[in-house]
Amino acid sequence: MNNNLGGKKPHKTKSQRKIITIQEWAHLLGVNRPSIYKYLNEYQKEDGAYDPTDIYSILTFHSYVMYKYIIDEKWIIQWLASRKLNNL
Repeated sequence: MNNNLGGKKPHKTKSQRKIITIQEWAHLLGVNRPSIYKYLNEYQKEDGAYDPTDIYSILTFHSYVMYKYIIDEKWIIQWLASRKLNNL
């Protein structure tokens, strides 16, 4: 199969199995499963397409959840407070 990459085959972005499960999402993000379902419903209401077998779909959903629900002002303040910053 020839393409613009010098004759190499393009990378597969889809898997035959789920790349990540709902329970794994919950563990990764530190929330419970109902929260993940809530995030998925909100994501799909905002025209987000989630396919657990597609790596790009997973990365897009992860970015959405991190920016919308996980990372907020309190989290950023706690994260900065936990870092030991050297005086310059």
